[in-house]
Amino acid sequence: MRLPLLSFFRALIYVAVLLILGAAVFAASPRAPFEISVVPTTNRDVGTITMAKNNPRDFYVILKNVTDKPISVWDDWNSWGYQGISFEVTTPDGKTSHISKRNQGFGRNGPSRFIIQPGESKVFSVRLDESWEVQPPIQNADNTPIGLRAIYEIHRTPESDKYKVWAGRVESKQYQFDLQQW
Repeated sequence: MRLPLLSFFRALIYVAVLLILGAAVFAASPRAPFEISVVPTTNRDVGTITMAKNNPRDFYVILKNVTDKPISVWDDWNSWGYQGISFEVTTPDGKTSHISKRNQGFGRNGPSRFIIQPGESKVFSVRLDESWEVQPPIQNADNTPIGLRAIYEIHRTPESDKYKVWAGRVESKQYQFDLQQW
């Protein structure tokens, strides 16, 4: 009778240790070093962004360093940072599209970076014109309510290691905006 009771207590201790270790690993997971947010073109009752082949209006993505150390990020004019910002759009029918910069060749390219000091931000001006692609396409309408999430993602490369440039992925909250297209 003592053997099954002893086995039960051993199993109970084993489960408790696993739970404590799991909680420690979860608590130690690193917090993202950035907060990312979106400032729409206009913001009356609801924010508005535009997507157009000709003369779309600018809106802004803000990448804020929430750590106590400077962080290097790629400039967005070079191949390493060019496609760093993308967007996830959800339409009222629940369909999701991804907006990203179109691939392009780089005749002149160099690993330049921007250092974001603690508590400071880098502001990206975004103009959704023909240099961006939407997959799958969003039905063209005058004013479409959308959910929009900004994503900043940089893949680790030998250059990011060499120049100590941050690599990873951060996402904004989902914003409720109106999308205007022309």
